Amino acid sequence: MRNGQVVEHLTFENTAGGLRSNRINTVYRDREGIVWFGTDRGVCRYDRESFRAAALSERSQSNFVRVLLQASNGETWCGTNRGLFWLKAGADLGPWVEIAEIQGRSIYALLEREGVIWAGTSSGLFKKIPGKTTFERVSLQPDNEAVPPPIEPTAELSEQEVATNYSTTPSATANQPPQSRESIRALAFWRGAAGMICC
Repeated sequence: MRNGQVVEHLTFENTAGGLRSNRINTVYRDREGIVWFGTDRGVCRYDRESFRAAALSERSQSNFVRVLLQASNGETWCGTNRGLFWLKAGADLGPWVEIAEIQGRSIYALLEREGVIWAGTSSGLFKKIPGKTTFERVSLQPDNEAVPPPIEPTAELSEQEVATNYSTTPSATANQPPQSRESIRALAFWRGAAGMICC
């Protein structure tokens, strides 16, 4: 749109399938002016001359693109219904590499702040620090939150019931917080004091 007027109307039909689908979930324009579309069938690029499309995976849910991000270093990140994919800087349209630490999770939000890539997923928040090759899970528990003491068997709870229904394993310690079942659907930073909002 320009001045409230449609400049060009692009569809699957009038692009001879160049636009993989009429269902577009996300759009961004990169530094070179190329427009990227995330659809329910993969990623498309449009350079004002033609469309080019790519599938991210052989699995259909991994091609349902929810969010795209071009990082300051030129890398492109693509969040899907089933995983996060990475395209190296300068690569045309592939190959896309799936991120193992987030494999199978729905990616709802991507954000970059000071070179750190943040991913809001169906099972919590992850980040990739510059210079590292992997993502790590971010605990959303406050640092000062006390870890509840282990549950001891009582007359009402047998040792088997405690072991089955209440986690007392090392994964629920201060060193390794329990896995959050929260879904992070939006990420935002605010200016001024260092801070981030997850919701």
